[in-house]
Formats: sequence, structure tokens, C-alpha cells
Amino acid sequence: MEIRFDFGGERGRVMVEVVPNADPVALGKTERERGMPVCTASVEFSAGLGL
Repeated sequence: MEIRFDFGGERGRVMVEVVPNADPVALGKTERERGMPVCTASVEFSAGLGL
């Protein structure tokens, strides 16, 4: 999912991804949480992105 925004005259976007947990131990979870959703998000500003 991509969410575009304007802040302080700058354009940017938030990129969000939800995927099944393929490695729960790496995320501090137990094997019981394998397959549960994992959400990651990053924020990008317009500098050099050509938005």
C-alpha cells in the first residue's frame, strides 16, 4: 500500500507491506507465531524521488 502526503511543503509517501511471518524467531517471537501477519512501513520524502 502506498499513502502519499504533503508535509511542510514537501511531498512524500508511506510504503506499507503486510506479509506472513516466515521467520518468527528473527522477530523475537516463537514458532507458534509462524504465518501470523507482519507489518512493515517506511517513509520517503520527495528529495530525489520524482514524486
